[in-house]
Amino acid sequence: MSYGFKFYNSTGELVLDDNYIKPWFAGKGVPISVTGPVNGYNNDKYYTINYQTPSIGGNVNFAAITIPDNGGEYWADGSWSQGYNFSVNVYFPISYTPTTADAPEVYFFSVNPVNPRSTEGYVLQLRREDQQCTFDSNVRHFKPANAVAFTMPYRYATGYFSTSTG
Repeated sequence: MSYGFKFYNSTGELVLDDNYIKPWFAGKGVPISVTGPVNGYNNDKYYTINYQTPSIGGNVNFAAITIPDNGGEYWADGSWSQGYNFSVNVYFPISYTPTTADAPEVYFFSVNPVNPRSTEGYVLQLRREDQQCTFDSNVRHFKPANAVAFTMPYRYATGYFSTSTG
């Protein structure tokens, strides 16, 4: 068996490398509980939505969330681990009454070695020297489309909002 596979696209960007795990889709979040409302600062209230995490994925993971266009401020956990809940805090004006449509969809991704799904039919799997699978074509991988800069709101102790852009 040989190692050192690298695949580049037509613009010279590295797409696959057997040394690096391509983030793969571990599952969609399922809301399991909501706490709140709790009165916050500046005439607002907040809720915490807890999501069940997938039973696969290990401990090196990230989540992508959809943010409804409703004027609410959303703040999510930075990462997730299997067996622990993932939380999203949502801040609304005190006069707003949220509905289930205000809950974001959460998609979980893992950067742990892939647990190969199937070897039946045609499949491409990349493995490191230690035999850890870094890519399996039968697994959905993180493939951002229309990626833009992100903004994550956070609060100061004074209660004013600020944003961090990355």
